[in-house]
Amino acid sequence: LVYNIISYSKVTDDSQLQEVDICIPHADVTSNLTLIEAAGQICVSYWKGPYRLGCIFHHGDHIVAVNDLRTQSIDEVSLFVSRSMRKEVKLTVRRIPDSDIFHIKGCSCS
Repeated sequence: LVYNIISYSKVTDDSQLQEVDICIPHADVTSNLTLIEAAGQICVSYWKGPYRLGCIFHHGDHIVAVNDLRTQSIDEVSLFVSRSMRKEVKLTVRRIPDSDIFHIKGCSCS
């Protein structure tokens, strides 16, 4: 978490952030992704996703939308995910360029 806040504080304006859409099976969002609110952002604090999905989140990623609905709190993220009728949930994240990856066990990229 401290790393996320420090990394994000190095960004001088939002144009430095990359906006990335990540599609994840509904069940994997609720069981493998941990979020925390920090510095007014909804941050990815842990990803232990299955090997088949790979290392898709980075340290400092923050969630800005779920299925194209803007979010302002973890409660809203949970609500939008739980009400989604899609098999996959689209999370829009803002990413710090060259940030460290949350590696999953057994990945080939670490």
